[in-house]
Amino acid sequence: MTPKVSRFLRDVAPATPCLVLDVDRVEENYRRLMAALPLARIYYAVKANPAAPVLSRLVGLGSSFDAASFEEIQACLEAGSAPDSISYGNTVKKESAIRAAYAAGVRMFAFD
Repeated sequence: MTPKVSRFLRDVAPATPCLVLDVDRVEENYRRLMAALPLARIYYAVKANPAAPVLSRLVGLGSSFDAASFEEIQACLEAGSAPDSISYGNTVKKESAIRAAYAAGVRMFAFD
């Protein structure tokens, strides 16, 4: 647990259970992964944590995103992601969701 999270829990005393995440730690982990894999294009799985502060921070760092739904695509776009940085990775999609994603500029789709 980071000192920042400890202070938050002490000062705010949120109801439990709760999820507390240090966005600075997300950035630190992203930077470490990029340093370890400098030739890779990192795709953050939005379903892991779609919170706007997380997505916005990752957009600012140049991350790409793996979205499992059109709602996750919208969250990425609202956070400032470019459509060409989003992969619609869920292999089970409605035709309407594919059309909406394509209309939003997403061009990378997983299928089987």
